[in-house]
Amino acid sequence: LDRDLMLMSRVASLIHSMIPLEIIRCLNLPRAAENFVDIMKYQVDLRTEGENLQRFRSNFGCDERDQLRKDATHKSPNMWQDGFLDSFVSGVFSWIAKSVSSEKKDIVSFPRPVEGWIAQDVLVEDLISDDSTQDRNVSGSSKDAYNAQTISSTVSPIADFLSDDSIEGMRSRKALAAPLLRAFLKMVFVDNFIHCDLHPGNVIVKTIFEETNDQSSTHDQNETKKSYENKRFEIYFLDAGIVTSLSQVDKQNLKDLFKSVILNDGKEVGRLMVDRAKHEECSQIDGGLEAFSNGMSGIVSEFHDKRDSGLSLGAIGIGELLGRVLDLCRVYKVEVDPSMANIVISTLVLEGLGRSLDSDLNLIDFAFPFVIGNTVNRFK
Repeated sequence: LDRDLMLMSRVASLIHSMIPLEIIRCLNLPRAAENFVDIMKYQVDLRTEGENLQRFRSNFGCDERDQLRKDATHKSPNMWQDGFLDSFVSGVFSWIAKSVSSEKKDIVSFPRPVEGWIAQDVLVEDLISDDSTQDRNVSGSSKDAYNAQTISSTVSPIADFLSDDSIEGMRSRKALAAPLLRAFLKMVFVDNFIHCDLHPGNVIVKTIFEETNDQSSTHDQNETKKSYENKRFEIYFLDAGIVTSLSQVDKQNLKDLFKSVILNDGKEVGRLMVDRAKHEECSQIDGGLEAFSNGMSGIVSEFHDKRDSGLSLGAIGIGELLGRVLDLCRVYKVEVDPSMANIVISTLVLEGLGRSLDSDLNLIDFAFPFVIGNTVNRFK
């Protein structure tokens, strides 16, 4: 592997230095090869994936959330075992547990690497599996009545939801689409640490059911009333071996591009991209800067005009927008960091998944706080 990667890097450098074509120089093959080499080396070293998982868990507040849950489900000391105080304390713990899992926050998580089991060739992570726990809240005398809450969960690939066209299935798909898109926008615009392999096989969903069993002395001993409440989802992203980060310049360009779609100001973002480029020939050509800016304005206006029909995943494609911008940069020789290609590919994959879940999802509603104002952290 090392020999092949070294050969590829040297050939890229040789072509870049010996072929005097500006289109070749604009492609910046050495940087593209370097980017590819880094990705391949990360893939074969599982220590890197372990580090990526830890960073993602930190970015999404996974450790803090797990600790809150652990504290919330902590059992009271023996001195509180009977009577009113036990009922009161159990009720408080139950309320805390429900608050931690509040639907006001998106629950997006990553497996936890097991300390001591992270090596170049071995990586052991938490198993995300079906489980069931029971929390009994005593009400009055334990001989008279009790309410027991069983929290059970099932785990399945997100692809399983795509084939469920029932009314309940469509509700579940809509509930999953929003946090999925918000999580990706957070990776890009807030953390600048992006998972680049988010195909459906790397996304699993834990469906959590809260089942309340009511049984009292007025009923037959074998009679139990069951009711399901607060069905909710937790999304887990797997296989964090391929990640990317944009340079500050390209991150700002991407942010300005989304902002320009909202404000319909493509010309300005075109000028800014030329000014910030490490290598460009656009400004050296008569009318080149104006042509590039007009091209950006045309792309942005086309997407902006679709706001009347709603900028939903079913109406437009983010990947298409980014692809056309990159093609315009190629034509007018405005250099873009090769890692931007990873963003485009990741966006195309995730966009297809999001469209399958909820094609009516409005992009402006979700992108606006990330590119215009401060984003409220919904993940911690």
